[in-house]
Amino acid sequence: MRFWYRVVRQAAKLSATGLGNSGAQSAGAGAASAVTSTSRQIGVSIGVALCGSVAGAAISHTGADFAVAARPLWFVCVVLGVVITALGLLSTTPRAFQSAERLAPLIAGTAAPKVDVHVG
Repeated sequence: MRFWYRVVRQAAKLSATGLGNSGAQSAGAGAASAVTSTSRQIGVSIGVALCGSVAGAAISHTGADFAVAARPLWFVCVVLGVVITALGLLSTTPRAFQSAERLAPLIAGTAAPKVDVHVG
C-alpha cells in the first residue's frame, strides 16, 4: 500500500510541476519553477494547518479517536476539489482567454504608453 501511495504522490507532484512550468518560456523557466515550488509549499502548509485544526477540534469536543475525528476532513477535501475544478473551468473560458490576450502586452512590457490628456 505504501508503494502505491508514493507512486500517486509523485505523479501528482510531477503533473503539478509540469503544468505550472509548461507555459513558461525558457528565459522565465527558473522563475516559473520557483513560483510553482513556493505555491506547492504554501498549499501543503495551509492544508496541514487546516486538517490539524479540524481534526483537533473534533477530537477535543467529542473525545473520539482520530479516525472518527478525521471524517470532516473528507468533506473539506471534496469542497476544495469542487472549488479547484470550478476555477479551472472558469480559467479556460473564452472570456478568460480574451482577458489574457489583452493583458499579455502589459505583462511583457510592450504595451503602448498612455498619453496623459488634461482638459481644461
